[in-house]
Amino acid sequence: MPERKVNSRVSFDRMVIGSVKAVLFGLTIALHQYKTHA
Repeated sequence: MPERKVNSRVSFDRMVIGSVKAVLFGLTIALHQYKTHA
């Protein structure tokens, strides 16, 4: 397996994981603010 393909795959996985974490983080904050204002 070419090294470049592995590296791009790893960077892609990191990008996806980072996006998921960012979304979950935003949802957590939004939910917390909603509960606080409710």
